Amino acid sequence: MSANLDEMQQRYDPTGMDGMGDVQIPSTGVSVNDEMESSERDRFETELVPITGYKSVAAQIVTTAASRGSFEPVRYLLSLSKPSTINATETITDTQNENEKSIDPRTFVMMDLPPFSPLLVAKMKAFMGSNSQLAAVLLTSRDGIHYDDAPAVYRMRRADLEQWKRAFPGLEIVGYRLDIPRDCRESVTQVLDGYGPFAWQEEMDEQGKVVNASFVETGRPLTVMEWDHDIAQDILRGRKPVDVDDERIDDLVAEEEYSPSSIRAKEEGKRILAVYTPGHSFGSVSYIFPETGLCCSGFTIPVEDTRDEENRGMDSTGPALDCRGYITTNRGGVDKQMESAKKLVKTYCDRFDAVLPSRGDPLSLQGDYEQKIVLLLDILDQYEQIGRIYEELGIVD
Repeated sequence: MSANLDEMQQRYDPTGMDGMGDVQIPSTGVSVNDEMESSERDRFETELVPITGYKSVAAQIVTTAASRGSFEPVRYLLSLSKPSTINATETITDTQNENEKSIDPRTFVMMDLPPFSPLLVAKMKAFMGSNSQLAAVLLTSRDGIHYDDAPAVYRMRRADLEQWKRAFPGLEIVGYRLDIPRDCRESVTQVLDGYGPFAWQEEMDEQGKVVNASFVETGRPLTVMEWDHDIAQDILRGRKPVDVDDERIDDLVAEEEYSPSSIRAKEEGKRILAVYTPGHSFGSVSYIFPETGLCCSGFTIPVEDTRDEENRGMDSTGPALDCRGYITTNRGGVDKQMESAKKLVKTYCDRFDAVLPSRGDPLSLQGDYEQKIVLLLDILDQYEQIGRIYEELGIVD
């Protein structure tokens, strides 16, 4: 019996003579399941990488799996205003000492939610400056929310939202209703709903810090009157809602109030615009920063150009065959994503000079409105062609 026990302990002891097994039998009040869960859980390393050349103090938040190769999207830390005392191509930490940083406060937002760590928080605070603030986390889709999953059957998934809110008191968490997981609902401070677009409304204190901010819908609202029983049934059957007749429009609100020119007027002077862009997921949102010329498109716009490196002999550069998962992770359909992306480009392309995607590197746009339109629509056309092939092969639902 004693020999059998010694053999079992040696088998399950990772430091044993034979090296068999990777789960240690606990000698304290820790269960075997806890040890297995801990050994199976991936470990992540996150770096804050300053990006230069834009009219904003900005950085990528790059997370890589330490052992298992799990994919993590790229997140971003962005200032909402142009730098006033430093060059736009330099970071705060490169050009100012602590005293200088304190007299130049800025408001920052974080695009999507990386794994929480005190070290990352310290890096972010040093990058932003001592008198600056992180005002909001803006979620582009549920895929931008980090989860540290373990394989246990009954383990509940939990995001790091509460830890981020404790690290930055007063932090606003914004996401679209269809892309907010159940366990995140209590932590999200503003739920976007309806067609949009939405504009960021701010209130500031005497020191120039944001004390109250939220998105206000600038487009035609989704009203209860429109969603009657017949329309709801059509939508559930997969049919598109019929156009509202002129009399009902007059009853709801004057159509001119929600014309493109009227919406644009409401957006003037706003530092963030949220645009509902379903396709990659049912609740995907892209964010435009008109003052700093940036578009955080999440997974909506695939902007990578890798064909010249990986496919020698092709006539032109373009997206890699799998678009780094832009297509294979698509939930809302390629058609819907293309519709959203093209509308986003055509409506807002004159208000940004760079696209910051959730996959791949930022894409700087050169030239005027027409030249930027041509470049982005060409990328989308290539993506759409690949998507059609994937659909025919049954790779995309």
